[in-house]
Amino acid sequence: MKLSCKVLVLIVMPLFSKAQINPLFIETTEKQADSLKVFLKQTNNDTLRMEAMRDLTLYYLDFSSDSSSKYILQELPLVEKLGLKLWKADAYDLYSIVLNNQGNYTKSLEFVNAARQIAEREDCEKDIWHIARFTNTGNSRNARLSMLAAIQLDMGGLYRSTQDYDKQLIIHRESLRTATIINDLTIITIVNLNLGNLYRNRKQHDSALYYYHLSIGNSAKCGYRKYLSAAYNGLAELYLRRQKFNLVQQYLDSAIKISVESRNLSEKASYYILMAQLFAERGKPDSAINYAYEGVTATKSSGQSQKIAIAYSVLANIYRMQNQYDSAFRYLELAGIIKDSVNSAEFIQTRFCRYKNKKTLRKIGEMKNEKFRRGCII
Repeated sequence: MKLSCKVLVLIVMPLFSKAQINPLFIETTEKQADSLKVFLKQTNNDTLRMEAMRDLTLYYLDFSSDSSSKYILQELPLVEKLGLKLWKADAYDLYSIVLNNQGNYTKSLEFVNAARQIAEREDCEKDIWHIARFTNTGNSRNARLSMLAAIQLDMGGLYRSTQDYDKQLIIHRESLRTATIINDLTIITIVNLNLGNLYRNRKQHDSALYYYHLSIGNSAKCGYRKYLSAAYNGLAELYLRRQKFNLVQQYLDSAIKISVESRNLSEKASYYILMAQLFAERGKPDSAINYAYEGVTATKSSGQSQKIAIAYSVLANIYRMQNQYDSAFRYLELAGIIKDSVNSAEFIQTRFCRYKNKKTLRKIGEMKNEKFRRGCII
């Protein structure tokens, strides 16, 4: 066991060198992930296997839904067996994110609620195994509040996915209050980003700008850059609406650079989709279609159901603008199937009936662009 512990420490030690970043959010590198996979074949120690599974789940979270699901489903029985309360809350929270990405919102809510109930109880501050996984301070209360703020953050993300923006706002404010108690700039950075997204979806331009820039500033303070590309993509979306194309391109250039650097396939997909919309607005349909297809490929790789539907909707809109109604119909139908399957499988047939006649799409094509684009907001 001692040898296994030493091996695992050597693998993950670099994760804890970034003192200002909440350790819950620090990810392994590709090389470390490969080493963890080898390590799992060599140890039977349940506690160390649990920790390694957790790291691999987080590593794959934003670019491989299948792999993240594989590892979290192996971690869950271990946290149940070991009875480590804060680790159990963390595993439930991660599984909730995986389920959210897959579009299984009901089960996602079940697990994030269970995680929250654990983290709200002060008794989980006792005997925290490897407390450095939850806080840089060594303080057990800080560890619990760090976990609670992260869970509240992810619950807000779930409400965003279901477009319940009122509940998202409430729970994100709770997360912000919890994170502020322990001065957790990592979570504050992400909450501000999500508030920017919320106000962008509500068409409140100035508020969205404020929170995006706040997120970028806090990111610079703590050094957490994983979702910095999302803030730049959000700013690009805001200025695309106002047709300030030079600013759009400037922010998208920053977004793609950081998304590649941080291995964030989801935001890389958003970049492609926004580039497609930018070229469509500039009257360059060939480039728009090429970027839209890149967006479809990237979203499929990430496995995020909602974003796949968005990519198809954008592609349908570009074809509609070119009066290519057969192609537009095909991608609009695909987007509809995904959206319906996310909400309820029984709606799929309704969607097919609704758009069965392609003349219906031609009527849609005569509608004003803004009305048609309601389904194309990122």
